[in-house]
Amino acid sequence: MKLENPPQPEQYDPAAEQPVREMAILLGGVLVISLAVALVLA
Repeated sequence: MKLENPPQPEQYDPAAEQPVREMAILLGGVLVISLAVALVLA
């Protein structure tokens, strides 16, 4: 069995991603979950 990567679409632009926004969303989610766990345990 031979595995191959599918071709990427032509319009894909990695520079269009927003890594700072993604990091802020992830950190916000971790903060909310941490606060929820702390409230449940308190």
